[in-house]
This record gives sequence, structure tokens and C-alpha cells, in this order.
Amino acid sequence: AVVLVLAGGAEVPIWRGDPPQADLAVVDSLARLQLAARRRGWRIRLQNPDQPLRQLLELVGL
Repeated sequence: AVVLVLAGGAEVPIWRGDPPQADLAVVDSLARLQLAARRRGWRIRLQNPDQPLRQLLELVGL
């Protein structure tokens, strides 16, 4: 799941369900989402990402 964490610490789930196949399109979407959140003083948090997604995020430096 992807959770949006607002400036006050409130958490808003923005995506639930089975994770998509880990690929660069997913990484790009997550990076864009994080950038948009930061511009508003928020952040995103991944809950229990699977091993392939964690490895891909680590590989690209996110």
C-alpha cells in the first residue's frame, strides 16, 4: 500500500491492493508522487513493499 503522510502526521491511504509488477513505470509513478507530496510539505510511505520493488527502488536510489 502507499500512504500519504500529511504535514500534521495524519495518514491517508491512497493505494491499496496487490502490488503491481515491479518495473520502472511503477518507480517513475512513485517518484512523481513523492515529488508532488514534498511540494506540499507531505511525504509518502510504502507499507510492506515486496522484495522486487524494494530492490528496484534501491537500485535507482530512491
